[in-house]
Amino acid sequence: HKGKAKIDRDAYIQFIKDNQVKIAVNLDVLGDDKASFENWLYISKHVKVMPVYHFNDDIEHLHFYIENSDYVGLSATNAVAQNQMRLYLDKIFTQYPEHRFHLFGCASIPILTTYPVYSADSTSWQNGTRMGWVITRYGNFFLNNNRNVPADVEEFLRIEYGLMSLSDYENTARFGEEINKVNISELNYLLCNSKVEF
Repeated sequence: HKGKAKIDRDAYIQFIKDNQVKIAVNLDVLGDDKASFENWLYISKHVKVMPVYHFNDDIEHLHFYIENSDYVGLSATNAVAQNQMRLYLDKIFTQYPEHRFHLFGCASIPILTTYPVYSADSTSWQNGTRMGWVITRYGNFFLNNNRNVPADVEEFLRIEYGLMSLSDYENTARFGEEINKVNISELNYLLCNSKVEF
């Protein structure tokens, strides 16, 4: 987990059992691969849990995970450059081409189309709304003082959602929260029928 919260391993095991979780992920201790490894050893005695290998962890942990789990998570921190990640992935997939791997925090099309990953996840699709973008199939619109948004779309956002311009908010995160309230179906309809060409 990323926060400073302490999660009780036994409570986590019970949660997995009570909720019949099919794929649970190990409790990581970021920056302490030994503690993460110990968590996995303990939890996996009670329930099936996916181990997670961080690219700077002890490589022996990865080998052990692969030998003892049919599904292994791979995680690169933001500090790992994409070319560094490719070096790791080259080594891993060359040595274990048939193993099932999940890439955490990866939405890179070149990475996902180069390597035979089993699954991946990412929150980068939310980045636009965090920074004030309205992302639609008709185009992306940034709502700030220099915006290129059709006037009727802007009016709709302000009337229907009480949305102000980015500069009216105390920070971009708050603005992103407001953008997330927008009904994209309505906005798409409006953009399709906008009187303004864009």
